[in-house]
Amino acid sequence: MSRPDELVFVPLGGVGEIGMNLALYGYGQGKTRQWLAVDMGVAFGKDDLPGVDAVLPDIGFLLSQKKNLAGIAITHAHEDHFGALFNFWPELKVPVFMTPFAAGLLAAKQAGEYELVARFTEVGALVEGDPVRISGIRVGTLVKKEIDPVTFDVVLVFTVADNILLPVDSKAHITGESLAGGKYVKLVPGASETMLAAKEEIKDTKDAINVEALVGELISLAVGSDDE
Repeated sequence: MSRPDELVFVPLGGVGEIGMNLALYGYGQGKTRQWLAVDMGVAFGKDDLPGVDAVLPDIGFLLSQKKNLAGIAITHAHEDHFGALFNFWPELKVPVFMTPFAAGLLAAKQAGEYELVARFTEVGALVEGDPVRISGIRVGTLVKKEIDPVTFDVVLVFTVADNILLPVDSKAHITGESLAGGKYVKLVPGASETMLAAKEEIKDTKDAINVEALVGELISLAVGSDDE
């Protein structure tokens, strides 16, 4: 009489401690049992580990079962749940399953920073090296400004810090500290659950205000009013 298949649980981290989450779920029998790894996180160093920033789980057993490992499922994008993935995946090389948001955060983490693109018809005195800001805080830098020879739009390429993920419906404005101050790219995050990937374009943009033209119009209006 054959033995029934078993469902087994093997915690390799995250049990009795905070962080370093890594659990194995196996189904089947003996050497043919198939495994699914859930999470692959790190723990952070404490006072009892001076000089240690992060602690990784021991995956020795997982490596011994590598041929029967179906994949890795990441529950969410916190370091204690996916922070060790870059360390261990080259040894495992199995499919990884996660939400689009977690995948976007992982890609940004890998890159260190990423580039985005936006188009404008007027950027004023904006120059390469000017800041990119969200809510007044610098999160990136303008790295390229060029003219599209077909549409004559001004195409801006700028970096954003890898820990800043922007929804696809975010906005980009050209603004300044004051009417006469230096310009910068202001990003207004949207509400979509889909994130912009590296090299993608922010579609919703607002041009810089042409101060000289605005002042000229105000003077013209004032002169016209006096003539009347």
